[in-house]
Amino acid sequence: MAAYLAQKYRKQIKSQILLYPLMQLIEFKPPKPGPQDWLQLGFMALKFIDDHYVAGADASDTRLSPLLENDLKGMPPAYVLTAGLDPLRDEGKLYADKLARHGAEVTYHHEKSMPHGFLNFARAFPKAKSLPLDAADVLRRHFPRAQQLRE
Repeated sequence: MAAYLAQKYRKQIKSQILLYPLMQLIEFKPPKPGPQDWLQLGFMALKFIDDHYVAGADASDTRLSPLLENDLKGMPPAYVLTAGLDPLRDEGKLYADKLARHGAEVTYHHEKSMPHGFLNFARAFPKAKSLPLDAADVLRRHFPRAQQLRE
């Protein structure tokens, strides 16, 4: 949803943060499944989303699958985080690359050994404490400081 809204309101949005983003709802399996996909937990979660969120709508509509948008000119800068144990890892990288090809400033970060949602578990995954600060740094670069606003 965040990616679609950034596409729709690209002239008003200054930056976008996409954390292990779900970029398309057409295909539920990564193009190159690995051992991390054998349990098919991601497939089951995406099937649930398809049944209850998509609910028969056209999954190729860019409101549901923003990866399919071809006009990405003028997109705001993006921070994209993907996780190696996440079935969404490939589409997040594809979108980051697509944004960059269309001229958007992209900060891409991939955590190879992390699962989807790991930022919610900072005690188990210490890296989850520092990555939100990296995303905040990206935001700071694109928003004027409060002092500049007063001038």
